[in-house]
Amino acid sequence: MLFEQQGVDGTTVEDIARAAGVSPRTCFRYFPSKESMVLRLHDHVDEAIENWLDHIRPDQSLFHQLEEVFAEVVAQLGDTDSPVGQRFLRVRTLVQTDNTLRFAARAIDVENAERIADRISERFSTRGELLEARLATECARVMLWTSFDQWAWMVENGEDASLSDVYADTRRHMRAVIS
Repeated sequence: MLFEQQGVDGTTVEDIARAAGVSPRTCFRYFPSKESMVLRLHDHVDEAIENWLDHIRPDQSLFHQLEEVFAEVVAQLGDTDSPVGQRFLRVRTLVQTDNTLRFAARAIDVENAERIADRISERFSTRGELLEARLATECARVMLWTSFDQWAWMVENGEDASLSDVYADTRRHMRAVIS
């Protein structure tokens, strides 16, 4: 991966396009920035949420439902025997070590969290306010991002870590923090 070899700042869109065998213009047709090109794996999270939005259970906590959705995503992305899992770990390690990429990832996450909270609140106008939807979305996503960062850090430091176990531990800690 070019970002691993040259860093985010040292890699140009032209470098990426050349490696992909396309023109820089083609890159920008599909991705708004070079950072979004590498962060596209985070789309797994957003796809899972989009699917869940059609099946929200109004009689259950939004936060707990999001935890369940994220647990499924974590199981997929944490499978380091799969090419997707291996690539995701590499990307998360980069996100953790490169400020440019970290800030881009957070910006994408904030935008997606707001969109999801808006969709949830639209769906349940009698169930709750936009505030409830935003809080549930933000808290669940903080747990997810914290898990990603902790997992990448542990693996980078030579620990045998499972993303699913780290996510379960993060969930336990979140409950301790908020109670």
